[in-house]
Parts: sequence; structure tokens; C-alpha cells
Amino acid sequence: MSAEHQTLLLVEQALEGLDVQERDEARAELVRAGSAAAIERVCLALCAPLDLTRRRAARLLSELPPQRALPPLSALLSELFSAQERWREARHTLTLAARLITTLSEQESELLTPLCAHPHPKVRQAALSPITPAHTLCELTSDPHEKVAGRAAALCLKRGLKPEQAELERAVERHPEVEALTRLLASAYPHAEALSEAARQGRPLALRYCQAPHALLEGLERSLKALEMLEKERGLDHEACLERAVSAALGVGRASHKSDAPSELLSALARLSVHAHPALRSVSARYLPLDHPSREALGRDPHTGVRWLALTAREGRFTPQALEARLGPHARLTSPSARPPYGLRPYDELPEVPRVRAALALCHARFDVNVGVALRSAEAAGLEALFTVGERAMSLSPTRGAELAIPLTQLPDPASLISRARAEGYQLVAVQQTPDSQPYHLASYPPNPLFVLGSEDAGLPDELRLAADLVVEIPLYGLIDSLNVATAATCVLMHWRVHHGGV
Repeated sequence: MSAEHQTLLLVEQALEGLDVQERDEARAELVRAGSAAAIERVCLALCAPLDLTRRRAARLLSELPPQRALPPLSALLSELFSAQERWREARHTLTLAARLITTLSEQESELLTPLCAHPHPKVRQAALSPITPAHTLCELTSDPHEKVAGRAAALCLKRGLKPEQAELERAVERHPEVEALTRLLASAYPHAEALSEAARQGRPLALRYCQAPHALLEGLERSLKALEMLEKERGLDHEACLERAVSAALGVGRASHKSDAPSELLSALARLSVHAHPALRSVSARYLPLDHPSREALGRDPHTGVRWLALTAREGRFTPQALEARLGPHARLTSPSARPPYGLRPYDELPEVPRVRAALALCHARFDVNVGVALRSAEAAGLEALFTVGERAMSLSPTRGAELAIPLTQLPDPASLISRARAEGYQLVAVQQTPDSQPYHLASYPPNPLFVLGSEDAGLPDELRLAADLVVEIPLYGLIDSLNVATAATCVLMHWRVHHGGV
């Protein structure tokens, strides 16, 4: 068999194979050592007539190193762009291509610029991402389609971009209900007269984001008067009016945190501290200065929410310095999985991390995705191994590469799992609703637990229930009788790791 024929078979198996495990193996082989010709064929499959084939091709390309995936992707886009009729018709292909470019690129990519000019709004929306060139993002805040304009505005906010004020004000006027546009106007031009005037008139979005103190005070007074009138008349719009008043009060509260804030803001917050509505007293409880006389009464407020906010504020949790600290990067962002395309990849250099003497097993799980999600949770909890019982394959998509960090062992039946657990010194902890189960947060766990969960319908087989050294369950308070298997595993693993696993 020629090399070209082998390549064709491997690509066909990865994109159209009927067996899940064989398809995953073919995809993994292409990611590991697929030739340039093979990757080009996968890229061409983005134009396939079947949506499933297109999505499988996109998934495979997303797992490749950028230097292998982006060149054929760029060539495909150039070919489509040169034939305008195909460019207009290839909406689904171009949408996937835009998402792939975003996944694979870490810096601004001009490949997205022509996609942002596509006549179909879904393509333009998909091409808007953190790596879309700044000039393109600013231009698309004026897009006639409100979802495109809103997405562009949200990205401008994230990147600190400032479109032209006149264009932005026209966009806000065109799409008054698109919150991101109003936020962008408030962020880029906090004293824009259009925003201040809207706040004075009591428009909810403007009240929420305006930073002009006197405009906020006028809007607050107008909203409170309207609220009082509606209370006397018991009008039908009481909730909407209360929301406007709270939005204005929040704006006043935020403005009061500035060192140059006028004294009228503090006076307004003091008046709100004795208002009949706890929602408005809550604003005072959060934003009034720590030494303000009204704080003593707020700390004894009959409403539990107001009282909690007042006591929490007394601890300094809402000072400008404390709030600013929330915006800093978390230490976990240094992990290889935090970089685009996100997740661990075969070519990453993985650092050694300490793992606890514990493991997870899934017995006869019916849904592949649950195995993948559970593996990701087991790795995140620092466990050292995962076992699966039965013939169920695993979907790699939700694992985010966790299978590269901890070993996965497939066992044929429950007896094999029990034998393996005893031989390796694990104690079996069954997560199962039974008359003998203990609440998972109150249980006394063994030193080396192997947590075992069963199938989504029948749960654990009797053999594992009887062999378990401990049986725990998650208390439920609604009408649903159980949790999803992967969700249940995550709840129990994370609780055990924090409270019993050495953290």
C-alpha cells in the first residue's frame, strides 16, 4: 500500500470512521505524526457537505501545533476568497475556520479581517475574538447586526480599545438595548454627554454604567420619586422602577469610592441606608465609608442580606484596594493548559506536580463524555490514576488533555477492579445512593481511597456495593433524584481533596 493511500485511509478513518475508539486512535496518530499532505486533506474537509465531517476536521485541526495547522488553513481561505461566489456560500466552513484561527493563534491575526467583512452575520460574529485586529474590532461596533456590534464592543472593553466617540454614540443610539455598547461608551468616554443625559433621564443601562456623579444623582432622584409614586398607586411597573433605582444607586456607590467624589454622593448613600427597600439599603451597606455613622444601624439591619454586606464591608472586603486585587491574574494561568488552544497537548513539556494516593473508577458508564469529564476532574483534584470498567470508550474532547497527565487503565469487569484495588493498597469508596450511604461531606474517609461510580441508570453493580469499604452519597434537595455521573464525581473528589486529601 502506497504512503498516499495510507494517508487517505487514516484521514477517512479519523473523519468518517464508525467506531469511536478507532476514530480517536486515527485522530491521535494524525496529531502526532500526520504528514503535511494529510493535514491539508483534513483542512479541505472543512468544506465537506456533512456538518459532522466538518466538525470532526475542525476538532482535529484544533489539536495540532499552530505551525502545522495555520498554513493550510490560510491557503484554504485564500482559495475561497479568490472565488467570491464560493466565499459567500461557504458560511459554515468560514465560521469553523474563524473559530480555529482563534484557537490556534496567540497574537492578532489578519486572517480574521476578511472574515469580519463577510455578508453573513454569523461568520462576522465567529471572526470576532481576542485576536481580531484592533482596527477591525472598533469598526464592527458600528455593525448593523446587534449581536455582531455587541460582541465587538465586549471585546473592545476587554482589550481597552476606544472606537471613535461619534461612531460609538451612533452605535448606542442604533442599538440602545445592547449593553456592551453602553458599557464601552462609559468606559472609553465616561463623561460623554450622551451617556450623562441618558442617565439623567433614568435610562437603566445609562444609569448602570454612567460615571458622571451629578448625572447619576439626578437619575437617582428621578428614579426614587418614580418609585415612591408607583408604591402609592401600586402600579404594575414597580419592579422595573426599582431596578432603575438600584442601578442608579450602584452608580452613585461606585462613584463614591473615588478620592475626588463630591460629598453629595455620600449624602445620597446615607439617605438610602434608611430606605424601605432592602435592595437600596444593600447599596449603602456595601459602599458607605467604614467610619460612616450609618454603618452601626446597617450592621443590625433586620434584612439578613443587608446585615451580611455591612459586616463584610467592615472587614475591608469592598474597599477599592480589595476590589482591584480581584482583577489580577491567578497563579494557575501559568499552567500549559491555560494557553490557546487551551488544555494539555502531546508536545507540551509537562511539569511534575505532587499527586495524592487516590484514584477514580467509572463502572459501565453509558456516555463517553462522562468518562472524559470525570478524568479531567480527577486530574484537577491531583489524583494519581483513573480506571474504567467495561468496554465503554472515552471521549477525549472534554478531558482538555488530562489523559496526558495521569494514567488511564481499562478493566474488563468489577471483580478485576476489586482485585486491582486490593493489590495496590486502595480502599474502595462507592458513590451510590443506598440505605447505608453516608453524606459525602460528613463521612470518615480511608487513607487511600479509590472512588467508584456506576452507570447513569443502574448505578454500581451489587458486587461493588458489597465490596466497598465506604459508601457515600450527595444529599439532594430538589425534585431530581440524582446528579450526572461526572458531576457527582467532581463534587465528591473536590470535597475530599480539600478537606481530607492533604490540602
